[in-house]
This record gives sequence, C-alpha cells and structure tokens, in this order.
Amino acid sequence: MMQLRLYLTAETPLSFRDGVDLVASELNRYVPGTAMLGALAEAHQRLRGDPQEFARFFLEDRVIFGNAYPATFEAESLTKSEQLPVAPIPATARSGKRFGGFRFDGQHARDRRDGVTDGLVPMALFALSGESRADLLEPTRRFRRDTAEIDLDRISGFYRQGLQLDEIGKARLSPDLRTRTGINYRTGTVQQEILYSIQVLPERSVFWSCWTIADDGAEGERLRDRLEMFVEDLVESGMLRLGNNRTRGFGRVQARLMEYAGDTAAALVERVRRFQQLLGETARQHQIDLNEGVYVPITLTSDVLLYDDLLRSRLQIAPGDLAAHGIPDAELVYHTAGVRRVRGWNTLLGLPRADMAAISMGSVFLFRLPAAFADWPALLRLQQTGLGLRRVEGYGAISIADRFHLDSAGGRLR
Repeated sequence: MMQLRLYLTAETPLSFRDGVDLVASELNRYVPGTAMLGALAEAHQRLRGDPQEFARFFLEDRVIFGNAYPATFEAESLTKSEQLPVAPIPATARSGKRFGGFRFDGQHARDRRDGVTDGLVPMALFALSGESRADLLEPTRRFRRDTAEIDLDRISGFYRQGLQLDEIGKARLSPDLRTRTGINYRTGTVQQEILYSIQVLPERSVFWSCWTIADDGAEGERLRDRLEMFVEDLVESGMLRLGNNRTRGFGRVQARLMEYAGDTAAALVERVRRFQQLLGETARQHQIDLNEGVYVPITLTSDVLLYDDLLRSRLQIAPGDLAAHGIPDAELVYHTAGVRRVRGWNTLLGLPRADMAAISMGSVFLFRLPAAFADWPALLRLQQTGLGLRRVEGYGAISIADRFHLDSAGGRLR
C-alpha cells in the first residue's frame, strides 16, 4: 500500500454541517473524507469525463480519502511540520480542569497550561482488577505537582506530535460567524425579514489528511501519478470546492498532494513492545496479575461504522472484526468509546443520506492477543485499511499502539 499526505488551505470560508437541519446540525471542525471524495468526483465529471479513470479513483475502493484535520498550532514549528500527522486526541487523555491544554502550547501562548496525560493504563488495570481497585484511577482524577493538586478532566480536539518528545500541541481553530439574507425563491431576490447567521471555518485555515492507495507496485505508482496530476489540474482550474454554501462563495481551497512515509511493521512492533512493558510494570507495581498475551491498544482516528448480522449499528469493536483481518483469538479487555450520529447529503440524488450511528473518533479499545502472536504485517494491514463501512470516505481509520499512550503515560503531564 502507498500513502500520500494532503495539505489543504482554505481560500474562502468552509462550512461542513453534520446534517440537513439548520437548527439542530452542528459545524464539523474538520474536512470530512466524504466531502472531499464528493467534490473530487463532481469535478472529475466536469473536467475529465473519463469513465475508466473515474472508476479507478472513486468506484473500485482503490483510494481511501481520509478526513483532513486542522493543522494550525500555537507553536509555528508544529504548524510548519507538514510531514507529521494530525490526529484526534484519544478519549483516555486527561488535562487540568481549570487550565487545560498541552504545556508546549502554553510556552508559546504565554499562558498557563497544566499539561495533558494519558489514562489508558490505569483505566485498563482497573478493568482487569474486576473494577474493585478504585485507587488505580487516581492518576486520571488528580495530579500532584510540588504542593499543588491539579484536578483533571477530559480534553478533546486534534493534536500533532513533533520530533521532540515534549513538542506536542493542540490544533487551534476558531469558527467564524457569517450573516446572510434569505432568498425568495419565486422572485430570486432578497426575502424581507429573513436574516440568519451560520458558523464557518475561517479562510486561511489549513488542514492535514492522509490518503491511502490500495495497489502496490507499478499499478499503484500509475494510480498515484494520475491522482496527483488530477489534483494539480483541479487547483489550477479553481474547480475544487468543498462543503455547503458553495454557490455563495464558500468552499474554495488550495491543495497539495505529497509523498508520505507512513508507518512500518518494525515501528509498530516496537510500540506494542513498549506498551506491553509499561502495562506490565504498572501492574506489578500495584500487584495486579496480568494474563499472558500481547496487549494491543487500538485508537480510532476517525468515526467507525459497524453493523451486526441484522444490520443494526454496532458500537463496539469485537474480536470478530480483527479475525476478519487475519488476527484470530483476540479478547477485548477494556474500552472507552463514544457514539456519534452520522448524517449527510447526497448531492447526486438531491436527498439526505440515511442517519447512522458510529463509534466516535478518539475511542480506545484494548485487546489481548495470544502470547505466541507474531503476525505483525497483519496488524499493519489492519491499520492501513481500517475497520467497518465507508472506509474510502474516511471512516474506519485506526492507530495501533499509538505513541500518545506511551509518551503521555505514567502520570506525566506534557
């Protein structure tokens, strides 16, 4: 598999609603892969009109168009690190209740930030103790620094890890308000007494995304080259527009598609080994017996859509999902997950999409694999291809043994 990184810059405000109801729907603070795929497909029909190329790009599941997450940070060094990924902050993260945020951001904003820690290990050990050792959860509730005691709470958003361990920051993105007049559809002019405001992502916002090409070898290289040429042609022609209110001037973006090294099996093995060591040492320290096996955390970097045999939404990753990717005999030992309602609009049909329930991005699942497990390429393929439905639209992206759970663990505030 090949991976590319996409860097988007908004030339006009962007609007991505999570539904069709102007009152109930909220602004998406990232560029959904669904919107990117739809915009590219529409522009391809207008600019190229090549059915075979259209099928290769959009119909044969050869290209996964990942979500594009905000990539502007307090520290200019992080904003300029275009080669480094941006991901949702895991649900196990905790930060100061009063002065939440990464300490690295506070140094550049000249503001107090208590730092961020990760609570996956104590939460998992609490579950493995039969939920009988409430003292294990103390590192997720408060942190003692010198004589001060800091109460901790959840933190959400998107982050980027820099090249240095303590170089980590939360993406900065503040929506703007745009006021508009209503339109009388009979006359095509302004409707009296109708004035409304909408939230938008401001112009000059930047976003980072990862695209995956399923083909390997020469075929994958040809597909990559044609995709890069297509994106360049779109940018030059000014036809790439995303989101809602495009007829009102919103949605124009600049895009750059570049090579992305991505993850390797060796790096994944090392992260799993480090997590195994961290979990084992903490368990011994608190006299918790761990069953033999390889403990592997899976963090969702986008919403995941799963169904059971009766086509009902499933809100938990099951061992069978891993077995379908060649990873048998897995056991779920702990998870913390949220639910998100996925809604949208089908521009081709002019109709709303069916509402779906998804496991929200940032959710974390900890699995125990057999002690003899050694099929690391299968784990890497699982990470590259993702889980569930509509993966080509950006859903189902995951990170295995994410660095966040390693570098922010042990009661350390970053």
